[in-house]
Amino acid sequence: MPTFEEARARLGELRGITAALLDEVRRLARGLRPSVLDDLGLAAALERYAADYTHAHGIAVDVVAPELALTRLPAEVETALYRIAQETLTNVLKHAAAKAVSLVVRRESSGVHLTVEDDGRGFDSDALLQAPGWASAGKSLGLLDIRERAALLNGAVTLESRPGSGTTVHVYIPLKEENHGEDSRPDR
Repeated sequence: MPTFEEARARLGELRGITAALLDEVRRLARGLRPSVLDDLGLAAALERYAADYTHAHGIAVDVVAPELALTRLPAEVETALYRIAQETLTNVLKHAAAKAVSLVVRRESSGVHLTVEDDGRGFDSDALLQAPGWASAGKSLGLLDIRERAALLNGAVTLESRPGSGTTVHVYIPLKEENHGEDSRPDR
């Protein structure tokens, strides 16, 4: 049976583990839908995510989203584009060996474009997309997730990549009200 001091030390260890777990759960929750996305919009959320990503992984991420500083997108579009950007940057980390990434969001009257371009090793995108069963092969689940998120909002994804030339992912989401639910945020 442990002594009182041993039990007290063990309790201190358990408190530390619990605090660390809570911090990790909070970090994961912020990553799924950070409060800055709700409070300040997509541009600010992407800038914060890019800064954290650069700090954690040493890959420079430049975010350009000038139109989004003036107006908000529907909540479901902001969430989808944020998650697509996260998944794309995860793919860069896992596969690209890139040093820099450019993330550009442009809003037009008919829709919004997200372009993520890296200077990494690239790959033969034509061969990947034409290969039978590419989506179930396990290596392309991130790309499948990106396409599914865009498709849920009647959007489209195109991919450009060549070995030695980096990769560019283009995402387009239309902004017609009949394609999405109404934005229910009170600030609009």
